[in-house]
Amino acid sequence: MRSINSYGGYAIFLFIFDIHMMLHFSLRHVSVDQLRFYCLRLQWSLPHPICLIDWLNSQSFYPKISWIDRESGWHMVACHQVFVIHHLPHLLSTQLIRGQQHMPFRLMGVASSSPSFCLPRYELHHVANQYIFALNYVFTTSLPLEHIQSAIKQMSHFIASPYPLNNNVLFHIQYLPNLYGWNQTLLQMLHQMRQTNIHKLVMARQKQLHFQHGVNVFDWLTYKPNCFHFVYIWQPHLALVALSPERLYFRHQHHLMTEAMAGTRPRSVTNRQDALWCFHLHENEKDVLEENWVKLDLEAKLNQLGTLFTSHHYSIFQTPYVQHLYVAFLVKLKANYLDTYLINSIHPTAAICGSPMPQAYLMLQKYESFHRGAYACPIGWIGDEDAHLCVSIRCALIRENQVVLFAGSGILAASLPHAEWNETENKFVY
Repeated sequence: MRSINSYGGYAIFLFIFDIHMMLHFSLRHVSVDQLRFYCLRLQWSLPHPICLIDWLNSQSFYPKISWIDRESGWHMVACHQVFVIHHLPHLLSTQLIRGQQHMPFRLMGVASSSPSFCLPRYELHHVANQYIFALNYVFTTSLPLEHIQSAIKQMSHFIASPYPLNNNVLFHIQYLPNLYGWNQTLLQMLHQMRQTNIHKLVMARQKQLHFQHGVNVFDWLTYKPNCFHFVYIWQPHLALVALSPERLYFRHQHHLMTEAMAGTRPRSVTNRQDALWCFHLHENEKDVLEENWVKLDLEAKLNQLGTLFTSHHYSIFQTPYVQHLYVAFLVKLKANYLDTYLINSIHPTAAICGSPMPQAYLMLQKYESFHRGAYACPIGWIGDEDAHLCVSIRCALIRENQVVLFAGSGILAASLPHAEWNETENKFVY
């Protein structure tokens, strides 16, 4: 350990001397499950603004990742991976050896049925008016000095070419299930719900868009206020793109923030109609009951994790196209829980599955017409001191010349199949 300390400090001095820029660094000993290694993180500020998406598009390394925070607007893009695991990290801890404490170690990924979390090689951040570039390197014994110096010199010049829009032709739209299948399935589900103790189900459907040529993922990247933006591009024509309003949780040390969100109304271009939709959502018995089941389910889970603080008043959360009932929660955790445990304790919520959860899950397995895969799963990042995960609702899976849009609707005993179909259609706006 002593030789790593000395060599790490000497290496950083060489970097600053060779490339004539002020570098900040962090050298940590990292434990991820049974793996132990050192992670060196280098970062510096860029003198000029840069379009992060253009930069990401111009890189040749995969995977490519983009994250925009819903509240702060912090934008991060990343590419290449120096470490990857295909499961949720059961243990993640770091110990600072030298450098700055506040340079986070974060694994980015998708916690679907086939999870994938990685530590990117290259990261580019836009925070407020700052543009920050970072490199991550992992090693077990000797510091790979020559490789790191070479990578810094290669990435010191940022050339971001605007990507051309692809004039692709949409030639076929397919729904799974179709309208007839949706109506018949919901009628059967509603009949069983009235005979059982299942209070709520969240039924999902797909809208499949078939194009003439392979789809350029970057044609589908757009900014929408009040949404988490998450993009994970495994290869040129295989990607998950999510514009999600829904947070699973944000954890900072022993505090956790989450929310209950349910009920949907469209937005309107006129203020009067928009206000009417908002009022109708707030006063409608079916929507309030749906939100209540989500709230009760989440409260029961959170009370097992620590001391719960929440407001009992519903508010309205608005995105550019739809609006929802919303209640925020804050929890002081009673133990140093691992994120794997927190995810498994909270997910799936009644907002994406139903209530009570075990019975709702089994019914969805019986009636839903496709495997959800990356839809409605936790996505985001997990670090040693903090983690931020949203839920991949309002997402698209891009594969070759096909774009599959996903959306779901909360089903109660009083639901009307055609109204739930229209609600999901409003959520397909991309």
